[in-house]
Amino acid sequence: ERVQGIQISVLKSLLDKGRLLRLTTSSTRFNNASYALTEMMDDVRKGLFSELATQKATDVFRRNLQKTYVSQLNDLINPSASPAAAAAGGFRIGAPVDVENSDVYSEAKSQLKKLAASLRAASSSDAATSSHYADLQDRIKKALDPK
Repeated sequence: ERVQGIQISVLKSLLDKGRLLRLTTSSTRFNNASYALTEMMDDVRKGLFSELATQKATDVFRRNLQKTYVSQLNDLINPSASPAAAAAGGFRIGAPVDVENSDVYSEAKSQLKKLAASLRAASSSDAATSSHYADLQDRIKKALDPK
């Protein structure tokens, strides 16, 4: 549980709204000589879901981390739909972050769509991994169309 907590904390920090907006700003400011938002988001997704390429079973720790990743992207595109956002009451230290009118929103949706396509194409002989992939597909579908 301790390791999982640390992993989730790091992931949430990586996907922090302010951090992601700063990546878009620095990319513009430094003429694309910096680490771009799309590049970082692709790297995170590919790193978290490396099992998709190898068709290996996903262990419980990675499954939980992958669920957190999808949840974090959902929070970026549907902030009021998130239980965590509702519990926080929208309280945030510092200036409000307008993700919806930025590239962060578009990139979060794009990452969910890329992941959904990879999950649809994936197969695993491990029952827990197969169930996990199906669950993630359901979560992504709900995030992209929360009606």
